[in-house]
Amino acid sequence: MSFGRTTVCCILASALTVAMSMTRADQPLDGTVLVADDAFTLEDVMEEVLVKRRPGRVTPFWVVIAGDQVKLATKANGMADHALVRGFDLVRQYGGIIYACESDMVRLGVTTGDLLPPTEPVKGFGPDGTTDTDSVLYADEDPTLLPESMTQLRRLRAACSGRG
Repeated sequence: MSFGRTTVCCILASALTVAMSMTRADQPLDGTVLVADDAFTLEDVMEEVLVKRRPGRVTPFWVVIAGDQVKLATKANGMADHALVRGFDLVRQYGGIIYACESDMVRLGVTTGDLLPPTEPVKGFGPDGTTDTDSVLYADEDPTLLPESMTQLRRLRAACSGRG
């Protein structure tokens, strides 16, 4: 059986595409900030976590829930969506931390007590691109709940900036 040059090229291209997609799926989330918003939904983020994390690996990554997606991160929604509750639990088991944008919480009437655990509120930068202190932390924030990396913290803040 002989294959033409075009057939061989198509087979190689298909194999390369599969290998590239497998590589992307195997890339770890270590140090990654994933943002669930109107463009990349909370469901999309949870799928990303399940595909890219390996049980037993506990390396920090962060999920920021913004916009109307914040409504999905509430206990009221979790009562109906058990898969989401399980997803949040897996994020915690895999070393992830989940945040909801405080400005969106206020806009939607969601309180900290309404959020599915382990979700924490997070503030974006102020209108002038700063916080209320000389650092990237706000005066009332617990730094142990935030990434130590300035790059990651800036990404978290940026995801919640200019909203509300």
